[in-house]
Order: sequence, then C-alpha cells, then structure tokens
Amino acid sequence: MIVTRIWERILSVPIYVKILGIGILVTFLFGAVSYYGIRASMYRTHYGIHAETVLSIARSLSSRVGKLIETGDAAAITEEIALVIRTFPDVRYVIIQGKDEQVLGHEFTFPTNIPADLMLKQDALCASCHTNPEAGELRSDLYAVPSEIVVPDARFQLWSRPGGLILEVATPVPSGGTVRVGAGDTIIQREITAVSQSLLFSLGVCLVIGQTLAFGLAYAIVRPIQNLLQATNRLRTADFDTRARVYSDDEIGRLAQAFNLLAGELRTYRREVEEKEKVRVSLIERIVRVQEEERKSVARELHDQLGQSLSSVLLSVQGLRRDGVLPEDRYSRVEDEVRGLIDQVRRLAWDIRPSVLDDYGLDSALQRFVEDVSKRIGIPFDYQSVYPVELERLPNHIEVTLYRVAQEAIMNIVRHAEAHRASVVLFRHSHEIILIVEDDGRGFEAGLVFRDKDAALGLLGMKERVELIRGELTIESEVGKGSAVRIKIPLTGEL
Repeated sequence: MIVTRIWERILSVPIYVKILGIGILVTFLFGAVSYYGIRASMYRTHYGIHAETVLSIARSLSSRVGKLIETGDAAAITEEIALVIRTFPDVRYVIIQGKDEQVLGHEFTFPTNIPADLMLKQDALCASCHTNPEAGELRSDLYAVPSEIVVPDARFQLWSRPGGLILEVATPVPSGGTVRVGAGDTIIQREITAVSQSLLFSLGVCLVIGQTLAFGLAYAIVRPIQNLLQATNRLRTADFDTRARVYSDDEIGRLAQAFNLLAGELRTYRREVEEKEKVRVSLIERIVRVQEEERKSVARELHDQLGQSLSSVLLSVQGLRRDGVLPEDRYSRVEDEVRGLIDQVRRLAWDIRPSVLDDYGLDSALQRFVEDVSKRIGIPFDYQSVYPVELERLPNHIEVTLYRVAQEAIMNIVRHAEAHRASVVLFRHSHEIILIVEDDGRGFEAGLVFRDKDAALGLLGMKERVELIRGELTIESEVGKGSAVRIKIPLTGEL
C-alpha cells in the first residue's frame, strides 16, 4: 500500500519536473559511470607505463653496477644510486643486494620507507650506516598490496603507504645480485588529478547542456499540453469558440487538431440545441398562454352562463314556492342543493381563473386565494406583501406564472405537508419580484423527490414555468423541519 501511494505520487509529479528529473538522473548516471570508468582505465594504463619505466631504470642500473659488484667498489655503487635518485625525482629508494642478499648499497628515507622484507633480516642491513639500530627505529609504513600489473623478467611488488603507492621492480644483475628500485606515484596522481578535474569540468558542461536540452524538450512538450488544457477548461465553461493552438504536426499537434474539430462540432451541436430549445420554449409558452386563455374562457362560461342558469333555476323554484306548487320541505332541500351548486360553480371558476387577477392584479388575487384556502381547510395562512402602489403593474404572463406557482405550492401544503401554520410573502421591487411560500410541516428530501419524476411532477412543472420567464426557483426542505419555496424573477430585460 505504501509503495503504491509513493508510486502514485511520483506519477502525479508534473511532466515538466519528470523530464528535468530524468535528464538530471541520466546525465548523472552516465557521467558517474564514465568518470569512474575513465579513472580506472587511466590508473591501469598509467601504473602499467610507470611500472615499465621503473623496470627500465632498474635494468639500466643493473647493467651499470654489474662490474662494480664484482670488483666490490662500494663508492661507485653509491654514486650510481645517487645518480638515479637525482635523475628520477619520483624514485623513493634504490637497493642493491649481492648474491647472498646482503645490501651493498641503498638510498631511501630510512626507516619509514624501508621495504618490510628487510626488517626481517637485521643482519642484511647496511652495517656501515646503521650499527646497532634501536628497536623503535626498525619499523615500516609500507604494506604489500595485491596487484594485477605484470612486469616481464622481473619481480614486481606494489606497496601502500600514507603518502600514496610505491611501485617496486626487482631485476637481477648479470653477474649476480639484485637491483630493487621503488618509485612513488606522485606524478601519476598529479596527472590523474588534472585529467579528473578536466573530466569533471567536461561532465559539468555536459550536465548543463543536457539540462538545457531537457528544459527545451520539456517546454516543447508541456507548452502545447498546457495550451490544450486551458482550451479544455474554456470549453468546459461552454466557450465553444475556443481553439487550441497547433504547435507542430506530431502526436500532440494532431490531438490539438482533433480537439479543435470536436469544439467546432460541439459549437454546431450547441447551436442546434439552442434553436430546438427556443422552439420548445416558444411552444411551451404558447401552450401555457392558450391554456390560460382556455381557463379564462371556461371560468367565464362557468361564472356567467352556468352560474346564471342556476340562479334562474333558483328564481323559478322560489316562484313555485310563492305559488304554493312546491311543498315547503321539498323547497328547502332543492334551494339548498341549487345554492350549493352555485357556490361550487363559482369556486370552480375561481380556481380555474380568478377574475380578480385580471381586474386587480397579483397581490389582491393571492390574498384572496390564501384567505379562501385558509377558511376552507382550517390551517392558518399568513399573507404578507410589500407591493408599492406607485410601481407599474407586472406583465400578465408574470402575474399568471407567479399565481400558478403559488397555487401549486399552497395546494402541496394542503395535500402533503401536514402543516400547522404556513405563510406567503410577496416582495415587489423595481428590478425584481420575490415570492416565498413556507410551512412548518413534515418536509421532505428535495434531492430524493426530484429523482422520482412522477412524484416530482408538480415541482418540475413549477420549475419549468418559472424558467420560462427567466426566473429562479429554489426549494429548501428538510424532513421534520418544513419546507420553503422561493421564486425570484428579474424585471429587467426582455421577458
């Protein structure tokens, strides 16, 4: 799990950082491998050449001291050794031994640079230089280390010391004996250090160049991707005229071209949808207007014709009563039935299309409807309005929409809310009008209700009506805490 999270975080790093990081890693690994490989190769080459040089010195000295060893000319041997030391500054010691390994001559910094094998043979030391050496003086800082260097016709030994390595070559003297020459590696170290510094500088230059190229590559890759991302974000905000810039004809460029084609098709599709939506809205508006006209016509017919006909029947019954044709008990029953029919017809006409809405406006119609419902069902409805008289009357379709929405909201309270109190508030301003219908009933979860299209048919109808006039409907409800319906309609622009 931890490894997965770490891997996900690594993959979540921006592409720009990934490319630069890969560039640094590759350059560093390549440089480190090259650096250490070249150093190792230089060490092998230089130490091999140095060993051959020491071998040449030892052989040259061996050829010169052969006769001197035979004659026992110690002074000449010492002079030859001193000549080698002066000629070759990197030579640390020269030891000439006879046939019995007795030291015939030597030159070195004694005793710390003496080869360890001579420490084991105190009688083999140069007695004329070191008589009765003290125990503390006989010590060595040279330690034999293994080596892969092979020197032909000679014995090679590599010694380690705090100041560096010493390469010792022991070559035989033709007349008998051995010449041992030990040379330090100061020159080699100096050369390798100089070359290493140059190599490090070259690697640094390569690192800078590599990072510059990586930066350019990252910029070339990330810039079109960022441009495409920005274009996608603009497209997400319904800006279908946006286009991504095509920087090249590679895969990212072709992706940008495909995006531009998609944006163009979406713009065409959006226009078609908008045209269809305009047609649909226009059709719904016409349906709503025709419906309201029909309601108005039916209400007028009910009120004027059917209501007058029932009133005429009532007058006829009253005339029969005066003439004594209709018995008193039957007259009372018929009169009550006719009056009930008249009230029902008037209530039905009011519900279909209240005439007060056309005659006196929204405020009076809502107040009358709220009072009538409150009397009918026994739930106290509080109606409040802020409706300045100096403002012009609202357009008819806005008044009808607000009245129908309020009517639907109030009837929902009556049918489903089980409320004890309810309120209707109307605010009229110069730039907008707000209608609020609240209750203290059982409430509901609006999100769940809207998922059931059949159950939310009334709410959806309210929302669609309000949207037709560019309004905003908000429903707030919580189980056990009542509900509130808020409608806000702007009064600026075309409605």
